[in-house]
Amino acid sequence: MNIDLPFDIFNINDEDIDMIKKEINLARINKTGYILNPEKILVDNSLSSLLLNNIPQWNQFIEHINYCYKNKRLRDPEPNKDSNDKYGEIFKNSLVFYKNKHHYISAAIYPESDIDNFFPQIQIVSEFFKKILDDPDGVFNQSFINFLPNEDQIEMHIDKRETLFWLCQGSVTWVLADPDDWEKTTEYNLKAGDVMFAPYGMPHTVKTHSSRAGIVFQAHLNQ
Repeated sequence: MNIDLPFDIFNINDEDIDMIKKEINLARINKTGYILNPEKILVDNSLSSLLLNNIPQWNQFIEHINYCYKNKRLRDPEPNKDSNDKYGEIFKNSLVFYKNKHHYISAAIYPESDIDNFFPQIQIVSEFFKKILDDPDGVFNQSFINFLPNEDQIEMHIDKRETLFWLCQGSVTWVLADPDDWEKTTEYNLKAGDVMFAPYGMPHTVKTHSSRAGIVFQAHLNQ
């Protein structure tokens, strides 16, 4: 499926878009990760401008967390006992806390309201991500925040989606495992502004090296 969007909203030329899509397709085929690094891709710095100039700041994440904590919304998930038992998840409206990970929070992002109200600058990045993943229904849907570094990582797991994780603040290491042998792992180091692509069905976890905040863009859900 192809998505027709005006490239001038990104200021990134067709050749660079095609190159990024080829790298993503290779990652899908080879079952590996791929880091979209704004500093090394394009000679005219257009990708750097797109990803770094629109990066959400700590105050935006904090304001969004506060709102999620105080306000119950219709789409907020109900507590899931299986998930609670497996991952130690504790639900509070559209926030998720984790047992034994006291400084780690995830927050649901509802595109119809939260992007305009809390993260307005990421709309153009969302359109770019839809383009490179060929999914017009792709969406930013969740943020992950660690307030302290080096907290125990969440267990290795699989998400039923393709993922672009945009690291906005801090530094992390993504660890991807071979789907057929979870003992075989590859590490990918990210700094603020980097985007991690993980193909559908890839086991993964994340190590934090500092306080960090990032946003997940999900695509091809339950493919």
